[in-house]
Amino acid sequence: MLTLDEELERLNDRAMDLIEEYKELDEFYIDDERAYMERKAYLDEKKETLRSHYDSHHERVERSKAYREEYAKRSSSK
Repeated sequence: MLTLDEELERLNDRAMDLIEEYKELDEFYIDDERAYMERKAYLDEKKETLRSHYDSHHERVERSKAYREEYAKRSSSK
């Protein structure tokens, strides 16, 4: 299982790859509008999936932070 930092690094790598794919979209599919639209739809779907992974990561970070704060409160009150 990945740590939160490793997961974020992996997500950032995937985001950079997706940006490159979007850049290549105009270059490789400029002459074929249908192929361009199909590829763009695929990349848009990939972007939404990646966005949901970022959202999930953020939620886990927030839960982890809340857990650590609660643990610190409990530990200091003993």
